[in-house]
Amino acid sequence: LLKESGWIDVDGDGVLEKNNIKFNFALFITSDNPEAEQIAAQYGIHVYPNPLMDGNNVTVVVASEKEKNGEEATIYVLDHTGKILSSKKQTTSSPSEVDLNVYSAGIYYIKIAFAKEQLFYRVVKMK
Repeated sequence: LLKESGWIDVDGDGVLEKNNIKFNFALFITSDNPEAEQIAAQYGIHVYPNPLMDGNNVTVVVASEKEKNGEEATIYVLDHTGKILSSKKQTTSSPSEVDLNVYSAGIYYIKIAFAKEQLFYRVVKMK
C-alpha cells in the first residue's frame, strides 16, 4: 500500500521515503486498551482531572508496585500534532503536577515513558 502511494526505499537502508522524507509512525496506546490498562496498573498511573479547567494543573500519579518503585519516568506534554511542548523526569514513587496553564484550550496528550513502556493519555483543556 505504501509503495502504491509513492513511498520507496531510495538509499537501500530499509526505510521508505517520499519527497526526501523518511517514513515513520508512532503507536498510541490509549488508556481504554487492556494492555495499556495492565501497564498503567503495574506502575500505578493515574492522570486527573480530565477534562481540565483553565487555571488547574494535571496531576500525574505514578505510584508503582514495590519492584518498580524508584524507576525513572519521563512525562511529556504533546499537542494534537504530536509536537513535544514540555517534558520532565520523575521517579515512580511520587505524584507530579503538569502545568497546562500556558497553553490554550484544546486537546493535549500526556506521554509517560519508562525504559521499556510508554503510555499516552488524552487530556482536554477547557476555558
